[in-house]
Amino acid sequence: MTRRPFDWRAATTWSGATTSVPPPTSVPHGGTEVALRGAVRTVLEDTTVDDAREVYAAIRRAAPGGLGRVEQQDVADEPTVTLLEAMRLGAGHDDIAHEYATGFEVTFERAVPTLQHARADGLCWSDAIVETFLGILAARPDSHVARRGGDRNGNASCRRACAAVAVGGVRTEEGRRAIADTDRALRDPRHLANPGTTADLMAAAIFVVLVDGIMKT
Repeated sequence: MTRRPFDWRAATTWSGATTSVPPPTSVPHGGTEVALRGAVRTVLEDTTVDDAREVYAAIRRAAPGGLGRVEQQDVADEPTVTLLEAMRLGAGHDDIAHEYATGFEVTFERAVPTLQHARADGLCWSDAIVETFLGILAARPDSHVARRGGDRNGNASCRRACAAVAVGGVRTEEGRRAIADTDRALRDPRHLANPGTTADLMAAAIFVVLVDGIMKT
């Protein structure tokens, strides 16, 4: 029987998430959330040119949309610096690169505390995740949206998230209506308003919260 080749283009939904989650998964279990972030920093500092080469190859194979081109260490080329150094070069225009360059700043300082607070308040996982997602998106335009749809789309999605948060988000009926309106607006036919990087950061935050819970048991 002939085996059908894997459709890597269909897997692009996971390409950002699998880039944002591996550093936390590479650290030893045990300790606290603070220790976890410190260990993540150590893992990132120890990355090599070979690591960069493998990540670049994986991104090219997944072929996510909207990557664009950069002058230095473009993903279409073979890297000559470590993975962390490459990410630092892209930190100004890509949210995932910014996470690598800052030791996962948004993940640990915004997303994880928001998710933990939502769960402590009694929100179910689904509502807690939506609340956290909105908080991340309201704080800054999604870099994936900005690349694919331009700054106007990026700022518009950010404003919609802010508006939903302002009226209570998942915690009020008005907020839920605003979330539904935002969801419809982000589902444009050309996928130019899809906040994919925010979803990647959300995946990293969920992982950290789950691991932190395991560490404390």
